[in-house]
Amino acid sequence: MVSEFDRHLDAFRRYQETPWGRLRYEQVATNLARHLPHRPLRGLDVGGGGLDALHLAALGHHVTIVDTSQASLDEAITLAGSNGCTELLETRLADIEALAGVAAEGSFDVVLAHNVLQYVPGRAEVLAAMVSVLAPGGLLSVLVPNPASDPLIAAVRRGELAEAIRLLDAPTRPALTYNVEVDAITATELAADMITAGLGRPVRYGVRAVCDLISDDEAKHDPQFFGELLRLENLLADRHPYLETARFAHLIALKPETTPVSQRSPGTAE
Repeated sequence: MVSEFDRHLDAFRRYQETPWGRLRYEQVATNLARHLPHRPLRGLDVGGGGLDALHLAALGHHVTIVDTSQASLDEAITLAGSNGCTELLETRLADIEALAGVAAEGSFDVVLAHNVLQYVPGRAEVLAAMVSVLAPGGLLSVLVPNPASDPLIAAVRRGELAEAIRLLDAPTRPALTYNVEVDAITATELAADMITAGLGRPVRYGVRAVCDLISDDEAKHDPQFFGELLRLENLLADRHPYLETARFAHLIALKPETTPVSQRSPGTAE
């Protein structure tokens, strides 16, 4: 997978610059901002391409990016330099499964795993590793493609009814940027996995509820149309039923605070 990510880095950067790519990053930053405390934080961006980390660094937070692609890490540093926040960004070349060797337990206030978990075979182990490096009271922010959106996009945008029927129960989805098949992870499954890993019940947002159903991609390049679309998307992000079929599921969960044994009242259960 490392070679695939490196090989398609240019395609990934082109995607980030599209209106729909920009929507994804703007919406995720807006959702996350609702939950961040108003103090400098220690952030970890797992498998980060740089832009999510830059959004945090722009707010004054110190962010470490862990990725398997040195080219991606180098470009993240370049982006940080052009945005004047190099001193707030660190990079580590490592597999996501090796987080324990990169970060100490409880050393981060917020951990990001955006568009990562669908590529990981051992999702439970990776979630446990991310929770372990998260401080009590810290936040885990996870973004995955929403499989419920795929049949709608196939039918409404492309008119491919047979493909829409196939996608209803397909266990995998094509990741077009990287030309691979990835797991179809529902928000319900992911929320259950996050709770099992030791987090509180996640808050769910939808990202790009309507953008991918609009076939006129040219209109999305118009600044006025894009501004109105972003406003609409942010209004729909936490509203049912729109978040149920949005292109991405964005889940944010809190790691519960723990009470030291010395502070527990007599008779408190372990």
